[in-house]
Amino acid sequence: MSMRRRKIFNILLTLSMIITSINMPVMNSLAKEDSSKKPIILRVSNWEEYIDLGDWDEDSTIELDNGAVIYGENPLYKDFEDWYYEQYGRKVKVEYSTAGTNEELYNLLTMGDVYDLICPSEYMIMKLMTEGWLQPYSENFYDTSVEKNYYARGVSPYIKKT
Repeated sequence: MSMRRRKIFNILLTLSMIITSINMPVMNSLAKEDSSKKPIILRVSNWEEYIDLGDWDEDSTIELDNGAVIYGENPLYKDFEDWYYEQYGRKVKVEYSTAGTNEELYNLLTMGDVYDLICPSEYMIMKLMTEGWLQPYSENFYDTSVEKNYYARGVSPYIKKT
């Protein structure tokens, strides 16, 4: 897989994981909560900057096979915060950090840093799974009958197959 396709894949996978990680566990409770409460804090760590951090110039855009272009004026996590508030009426604050390598991310975890979502590469996912660091998806993760389950309803056929 080319580096460009890997970056696109990581961006799309990360976005779907962020949406799902917030959406599924708290969907029912958020409908009942007051939007004036403190925001939900979502701590995300990645092993490089594979999430659009905004201010891309024309040479930095990514064009998908279907002709769509991925670029952002704002960081992706900021756009996600705004989108989440529009969808659910509850503020979410994404604390996004990066580590230079998978090993640095692993060291942060083993030294006690806590994250809601981490985005390592394939071999590190296997290592973390073997060591019991990962949590399985909820029972309704793939439930297409849930209207706002964007992962199950909107994931590309390629990702589903993968």
